[in-house]
Amino acid sequence: MMIPQSVPNTQVWLLGREYLEAAEILLDYNRFQSSVILAALALEIFLKSFLAVRDGKGNSATSKLHPLMELFNKIEVADRDEIKRCSKELDSLVDFESNLGKFDRILVAVILP
Repeated sequence: MMIPQSVPNTQVWLLGREYLEAAEILLDYNRFQSSVILAALALEIFLKSFLAVRDGKGNSATSKLHPLMELFNKIEVADRDEIKRCSKELDSLVDFESNLGKFDRILVAVILP
């Protein structure tokens, strides 16, 4: 039986944070391609932290979906609105949803040149 967890799931969120920190370190060493891949994976994990549930053993389980827009659209509307609101506070010129699509395309282009 799957049990809903707090949103976002802290365990999953912290994993995303580790990927983002690794991406930032690689960027400091001009490892752009690897940094982009890890940043995209971090974004995917952050989105999945809103969808995580506990399995029957009490472990966090997340969706197997990978496309960022599909993951984002599975998040509850109130949480999506909050994500977009926070994104606007960080940078009013950034359209969060359109950038998700760009990240999907960038990830495919970087992994499959």
